Formats: sequence, C-alpha cells, structure tokens
Amino acid sequence: MEKSSHRTIPGVEPDSRALPHSDEAEQQIIGRLLLNNEAWIEVSDMISVDDFFQDIHRVLFRHISNLLDKGTVADINSVFVSMQELHGIDPTEEIAYLKDVIDNTPCTSRIRHYVDIVRDNSIRRSLIDACDVTKRNALQPLGRDAKQILDEAQARIFCLGEETVRSRVPVSSLSGALGQISERVREQSDRYLSR
Repeated sequence: MEKSSHRTIPGVEPDSRALPHSDEAEQQIIGRLLLNNEAWIEVSDMISVDDFFQDIHRVLFRHISNLLDKGTVADINSVFVSMQELHGIDPTEEIAYLKDVIDNTPCTSRIRHYVDIVRDNSIRRSLIDACDVTKRNALQPLGRDAKQILDEAQARIFCLGEETVRSRVPVSSLSGALGQISERVREQSDRYLSR
C-alpha cells in the first residue's frame, strides 16, 4: 500500500488495520481529471465513485464525474458551486484540499496507471469484505450447514469476479463480442431448424 506524500486528509484517522488503498492514486485521478477533462473519456467506464476509499475523494469524484457526464467543464469553481448547490454547505475546506491535490498533480501523470491502482485496491477490499462475511457466517451459521455457507461464499466471489471483468472490458469490445455470440447462436439455431 502506498503512502501519500501529500497533506493529511481532513478527518482521516490512522487505522491499525488499514484496508488496501492509495491516497496518492486517488488524488492523482482527481487532479488529472480537473487538469484535463478529456481524460474522462479514457477512464469513465473503468472506475466509479465506489472504488475510492477516502470519503473526501468519493465526494470530489462524484461532483467531478457528474459535471463531466453532463458535458459541463469540471474545474475548482464548478466543483465548488456543485457542492454548494447539492449539500447547501460552504465547501471551503474541501476546495482548499482540492487545490493542494491539483498543485501536487504533475502534468505528465498517467491517469490509467492510477485508475488501475485504485481499482485493484477496491477489488481487494471487496474480497476482504466477502471473506469477512464468510467468516461471520461460518462462526454463526444461523441454521445453515457448511455446504450452504460454502455455496454462498462461492457465489459472492463469483459475483466479484464478474464485476471485475465487466469493469475492465471496454464497451466497444463487449458490443463486438456480443455480435459474435449472436451470430453463433443464429448459426446454431439455423442448423437445428434445418434438421
């Protein structure tokens, strides 16, 4: 797990059992998107707000992505206005933090590299959650036998694997694959009907 060289995040206490995350990677994504709104096209289908670990990064990413999805320019001013309108608060502290993030984002940073780090950590946290649930169920079965608990654990891991594959495959690749699958199904049904 990487440690951030940036300012301490407001309201974040050190945790003895810190879950996998990288403050630096999360900051770099947010900073890169604000410095280059076009980077959103490259990563919008690869990452979501739920992939971020720190609450402040989730909030900032949500506002940035909402603005960009609407086709609005995302910069410090528009994020400030968005936060004021949605939450009815003065987000001065968050905007000061955001300025620090931008100041520490090099112009040459590779956003996809940081997206990969954030997604990897998000998947590992989900895996830890799935294992925690399985452990809890094994210790307190509530009338379930071991096979039921194992089946549930396998289903959780399978769903996590499916979600991971879905988030990594570009939409264009999926549409091509779906077209090939449709063609094969059509060929097989034609063969079956011609018998």
